[in-house]
Amino acid sequence: MSSATSTVDRSVAHLDPIFKPRWHRYSAAEIEHIVAITPLDELPATLDPPPVRSRRAPMPPVMLYGWVINQDHWFEYAKEHGHSVTMKVISYEGENDPNFELDEDAEELPPRVIIPTVDEHRSVCCALWTIMHNLGIKPVDYYPVKATLASEEFDRLVVLTDNYHDDDSLTEENLEKLQKILGCDDVPKWYPYTYFEWDRDCDQ
Repeated sequence: MSSATSTVDRSVAHLDPIFKPRWHRYSAAEIEHIVAITPLDELPATLDPPPVRSRRAPMPPVMLYGWVINQDHWFEYAKEHGHSVTMKVISYEGENDPNFELDEDAEELPPRVIIPTVDEHRSVCCALWTIMHNLGIKPVDYYPVKATLASEEFDRLVVLTDNYHDDDSLTEENLEKLQKILGCDDVPKWYPYTYFEWDRDCDQ
């Protein structure tokens, strides 16, 4: 992350002209600047989608609103509280051997090996979805834990909502309960999603 982060006045960062509508993609330097000035205390007005799409203007990038958590920590919680999600990883016998080569034209391929593996991200999503649901908060989807543009290592965002959804379940009482469970001291903030571009396809 850019060192400029420490000098950003986040109370006015949402007014940065970088968030104005555009038809062209962000450059690498612009993306770095966006990472440096986020998260935001307020959603920029320009990133609030209009009620109806227009061919005269692109739709804004997705902004996620929530708290940052350590996914590794919550993976342990998920396993301890029965929220583990197991996936079947299919590989060929001997595939882990550094000298293994797969000849797809061979008459007979090596036997397949199915290994049940606990999926960390899906398990954490299951745990947080359950917690939010039990509090009366409506998760945005089945995967309420997401990476953001500035995510580092095991940090992920518990998404309360985004700029394309209105959620009346985010009452002050519900948020205080969730904040206590997550152990977060700060208020939730706005983070840019991993794919941060203005949508030029108005037919979707």
